[in-house]
Amino acid sequence: MKCILISLFIFILPLAQTTSLTSQSKTLLHWKSTLQNQDSLQSWNIAANSCNWTGITCRTTKRERQVITKISLPHMGLIGTLDALNFSAFPSVRILNLSFNQLSGVIPSTIGQLSKLTHLYLSVNQFTDLIPIQICSLSKLSYMDLSQNQLTGSIPTFLGNLTKLEVFNLHDNNISGFIPQELGKLTKLVYLDFSYNHLSGFIPSSVGNLTQLTTFVIESNQISGHIPSEINNLVNLVNVSLANNKLIGSIPSFFGNFSNIDWLYLYSNRLSGSIPPEMGRLTKMSELDFSANYLLTGQIPSNLGNLTNLNLLYLYLNQLSGLIPPEIGRLVKMRDLDISDNSLSGPIPSSLGNLTSIFNLVLCVNQLTGSIPSSIGSLTKLNYLMLYQNKLFGSIPQSFGSLISLTQLYMFDNRLSGSIPHEINNVTGLTALDLSNNSLYGILPRDLCKGGALWLLDLQDNDFEGVIPTSLKNCKSLIRVRLENNRLHGDISEYFGVYPHLEYIQLSNNQLSGQLSSSWGQCSNLTYLNIGGNNISGAIPHEIGNLNRLAELDLSSNHLTGMIPSEIGKIEGLNKLNLSHNNLIGDVPKEIGLLSHIQNLDLSSNNLNQVPEELGNCAKLEALNLRKNNLSGSIPFQFGNLIHLLDLDKI
Repeated sequence: MKCILISLFIFILPLAQTTSLTSQSKTLLHWKSTLQNQDSLQSWNIAANSCNWTGITCRTTKRERQVITKISLPHMGLIGTLDALNFSAFPSVRILNLSFNQLSGVIPSTIGQLSKLTHLYLSVNQFTDLIPIQICSLSKLSYMDLSQNQLTGSIPTFLGNLTKLEVFNLHDNNISGFIPQELGKLTKLVYLDFSYNHLSGFIPSSVGNLTQLTTFVIESNQISGHIPSEINNLVNLVNVSLANNKLIGSIPSFFGNFSNIDWLYLYSNRLSGSIPPEMGRLTKMSELDFSANYLLTGQIPSNLGNLTNLNLLYLYLNQLSGLIPPEIGRLVKMRDLDISDNSLSGPIPSSLGNLTSIFNLVLCVNQLTGSIPSSIGSLTKLNYLMLYQNKLFGSIPQSFGSLISLTQLYMFDNRLSGSIPHEINNVTGLTALDLSNNSLYGILPRDLCKGGALWLLDLQDNDFEGVIPTSLKNCKSLIRVRLENNRLHGDISEYFGVYPHLEYIQLSNNQLSGQLSSSWGQCSNLTYLNIGGNNISGAIPHEIGNLNRLAELDLSSNHLTGMIPSEIGKIEGLNKLNLSHNNLIGDVPKEIGLLSHIQNLDLSSNNLNQVPEELGNCAKLEALNLRKNNLSGSIPFQFGNLIHLLDLDKI
């Protein structure tokens, strides 16, 4: 009744208004005067016919009068509000497009006076507050896009009166409350997008009345309950996303009836049960995403191999078990396949080598066994290959040298053995290589950083031997390096250079020798440096004090000599320093007391003489080890300031 009364009022009101082109022009000029940025509206001036103004379209009436029928000003950089725009002056406007601007404030209630409006575009602005009830008067409206604003409140039930509406877009606002049952009255609706709001409650059963719907998107809300059976009526669906909500229950088998479906997203819910085999009927589908439900069980249906148009399949973060169906190898248009973080077992099917269009292959965090099939080398478009945290064994196939587009290779935490094939040198675009925690051995490939793009190199916890590849010395792209717990040897000063982006390097427990170069002080972004457990000799370079971002420094268990450089006191953010088990001499420098963030300090097993009282200024110190030195004198009373000290080893 309220909407009917508003409609009658709006129908009567325009009779008292003049609708001449002159009055319409004055109304637009008045609104223009309130805008902060008018550069795009320079053609709007009183001397010109407003029908020739930017964004304005007119028609001639039967009485030979011109009236404005379209106001279209998208992407005009308009800044301001609609408060000064008198909509009652435009009874003939059919299209209002103000999208992609910086308009703010409320949507005026007077918008309901645009009685002939069929298309309303207000998307990508900064409108706030409620959707005005007066919109229910726009009985001819077929297209309404209010997306990407800051609208609040609930979806008004009166919108069910807009029975000619075909497109309804509220994407990316702050709308809350339930989806109203009245939505089911919009039987001509083709496109519905309520995504990225704060909607809650259930999907109303009345949605089943929207039999013309082709796009149904309500992702990223807080919608709960089961997927209603009435959705089975929506046989024209092409694009569906119910993702990132709180939906429970099983995936309905009736989704297999939607023969025209292109993409189906149900990810990030709490759906359970198995994947219906009926999904294998959706032969037109290009994208299927059931990931991050955590509760999906059973096997991957083998008849998903029928979906030969599929280019994206995401099933990760569930509890799927059984084998990877070899039929997946039929999906020759596949670009992204991610079935990680499940309980899949058995071998990697060699048929995956047929997926020659694939960019990303992610099979990690499962229980896959067997060797890596050499057919993977056929995937020459592959960018990302993630096989880590499985039970794979055998050697790395030589065919990996054919993966010329590969940028990231992660195979850590497996049971791989043998050497890294030298053919890997052909993969010049490699940015990340992680083969850590395997049983690999042999000499590292000479040209690991041939392409100059490598930022991550992690080969820790293997049995590699030989010298560090010479290509790493000039690999300026490196950010993170882990080579610890191998048998690498050679002069450390010959194989490492200056790395402007390096943040983390771990070289401990190898057989590296030589002296520390002063060039380490030029690695200005370094936060972690560990070369402990090697055969490094000589003095600690004074330039180490230039590493003002360093948080941890470990040079323990080497053969370092000389004094601890006082410049270490310049590393203000240092919280862990381990120089133990060396041959350092002299007094502990008083500048150590400047390390206000130090928590763990280990100088044990050296030949140090005296501890400075300034060490008592290290107020955050929790662990201090000075045992097995040549210390003399008493413990400085300033140590009483170390109130956080939990572990004080023998002095």
